[in-house]
Amino acid sequence: MAINIVDSVNSILQAVFFICLPDYCILDKYKQDKINKFISILFIFSIMQIFNRVFGNLSICVFFIHFMEISILFILYRKAFYSALITYTIIYFLIALNVTIFGNLFFGYLKDIIYIQNIERLMIAVVYTPQFIMGIICLLFRKRILNFHNYIRSIAPTMSTLIIINFSLDFIVAFYLIFYKEESELLKNIGLVSSLVFVGAIAIYFLKIHMRSSKILALNKVLDEKNSELRKIKNNYSNEISYMYDLYSRENLDEIGQILKNIINKSNSNINNETSNNTSNNTLISSIIKNIKSEDLNVIVDESGSIENVEMQEIELYRVISNIINNAIKAMDGIGIIIVKTYNSLDNLIISIENNGPKIEPDHISKIFEAGFTTKKDLDKNHGFGLNIVRELVEKYKGKISVESTDASTKFEIRLPFLK
Repeated sequence: MAINIVDSVNSILQAVFFICLPDYCILDKYKQDKINKFISILFIFSIMQIFNRVFGNLSICVFFIHFMEISILFILYRKAFYSALITYTIIYFLIALNVTIFGNLFFGYLKDIIYIQNIERLMIAVVYTPQFIMGIICLLFRKRILNFHNYIRSIAPTMSTLIIINFSLDFIVAFYLIFYKEESELLKNIGLVSSLVFVGAIAIYFLKIHMRSSKILALNKVLDEKNSELRKIKNNYSNEISYMYDLYSRENLDEIGQILKNIINKSNSNINNETSNNTSNNTLISSIIKNIKSEDLNVIVDESGSIENVEMQEIELYRVISNIINNAIKAMDGIGIIIVKTYNSLDNLIISIENNGPKIEPDHISKIFEAGFTTKKDLDKNHGFGLNIVRELVEKYKGKISVESTDASTKFEIRLPFLK
């Protein structure tokens, strides 16, 4: 009888913690009035009592009660839930720590070595009294909890991280109950399987975080390199401007004009994308590459084929190649590598355009040259005709076009016969 009364008092105290301390830590404009807080405390207490009376202290009840408590907290402090959840997590951690330490002390040590007629008194003294003391300390030193809340908020953990911490504590308390309570094998197995699933989910979650952070680090490295290049360019231009000002003061206008001409030529040679090629800058493909505006795109050109020996007109060939390259850039979001090759194969010119963008799905490859087919949002029905036109132009001159796509790269190959 006494243990039931003490357990009820402990439940009331915990319900007060879970509502009043988060309310104390959030901003004043989100605080609730006494009636709402009282109703929430009463509701949490009722949930605890119902589960304990109906199911007993089963490990699985820990999760249901905890879920209901967080749900009530969300309903009560919807606009300040993040801040309230931080305080709730602090309190829940202290309670779980207290229960684990003194519960293990009682069930795992004192219960078996100390002889006492009324075991309930020992349980009240060892398990419940430390919780009451901790509760009083938390209420007396709530400003310290507020400071700790503000510190954690400054770190800015994600909502997912807070939820993971909360339910990790549930598994600790649940395994404590499984270990010391005689629960059925079914519940033990459910607890074990649930813990494995939870660990797997956490591993996937942190793996995704690691992948994102790796991408961010890689982008930061690229940005640092670009910043270094810009600083060098700025320094060079500063020196040239200073020199031009000196020339201007000496009225040497001809030399100023020559320096400006060199600067303009230098800017034109460093076009927006990085291009490596083994041919002159006056070819058809080079003129297409110059129109690409993407700083994160590397284009490699290898022109060994005799483009001038095919029947297709230059403007049509320009349209074919530029269409495929532009599609590749869009698919790659302007980041990656494009390799353009031309070479002779017997009586044919081969044009190969390869990129390391995302793989084209096999179902899409069979439809990619069909009129109107597109994977983009096409509300105005203006997309999906570019590659269809490309195929028509190639086949008009008895040529062939094919596409291969793997996880590593996507390659378009155009085969055009030479003039006879």
